[in-house]
Amino acid sequence: IGAYASDQAQPTIQCSTSALTGGTWSTGTNWVGGNAPDTDTEIANLSRDWSSAPTFNLSAATTINGLTYEDQGASGDVTGTIGNGGSASNTLTFAGTTPTVTIASGNTLNITATLGGTGSFTKSGQGFLVLSNPGSLSSITISAGTLAYDLGATNYSLSQSLSGPGTFDKRGSGTLTLTGAGSSPLASVGTIAIRG
Repeated sequence: IGAYASDQAQPTIQCSTSALTGGTWSTGTNWVGGNAPDTDTEIANLSRDWSSAPTFNLSAATTINGLTYEDQGASGDVTGTIGNGGSASNTLTFAGTTPTVTIASGNTLNITATLGGTGSFTKSGQGFLVLSNPGSLSSITISAGTLAYDLGATNYSLSQSLSGPGTFDKRGSGTLTLTGAGSSPLASVGTIAIRG
């Protein structure tokens, strides 16, 4: 099933050196052990000394427990992307026990694929997680760093709530309406930034 991290509750699968410019998520050679993470008990580790900005394209609807992103090079952290490979049905779902997305300090991961499911996850680490389509999630906890919605010119009404001491950053010229539980879906977010 891949490489395990002994201090993780869930098995972690490390991307391989074959993935230094990204590629198709499901390609076995892009992962140590030959199997791509695709269950709610597996964590994808996208941490490498990236030679250029990597893009991983999903080739099917994919479920994982969580992921970690870090450019481990000595100079100039590059931005990673998880895309849908040109098909809107290729969604990414975080599920299982305590789903968590960790972005290291100084790093940015863009998820342009739609997030699937109606559950929740925690955004951890001091880096930036940028979502283009947060889907129908019920809630996201921003425990550290920044969660950004980069929605472009599209107007969104999302039935979800955001909480935690981190920063929420709304980008793009479209209107974002959050209708999650409570009197204000953003009431307990540490910092709010609005752009566009």
